Amino acid sequence: MYFLSLNPKTIIFDEFTSALDKTSSFDIYNFLNEYLSNPKITSINITHNLSDLEYMPGSYYIFSDNSISKIEDKEQAIEKYIKGV
Repeated sequence: MYFLSLNPKTIIFDEFTSALDKTSSFDIYNFLNEYLSNPKITSINITHNLSDLEYMPGSYYIFSDNSISKIEDKEQAIEKYIKGV
């Protein structure tokens, strides 16, 4: 993870667990949750993987029909994703 040496203020993850097995994904979640506990770092996680929503805390948004909607909690985000609402 080269970005660590650069001390970024913002990190964008795009489908970062898509090619990983569950064990590797959990290792990455644990590492990132500790690393991102620094309030000076912002991360944006673009994903279709519901496990990413489950294990990565934060604010949730859905992009649909050329608009962005803030979702109140991860359960609502998961429901909207599953049901396509």
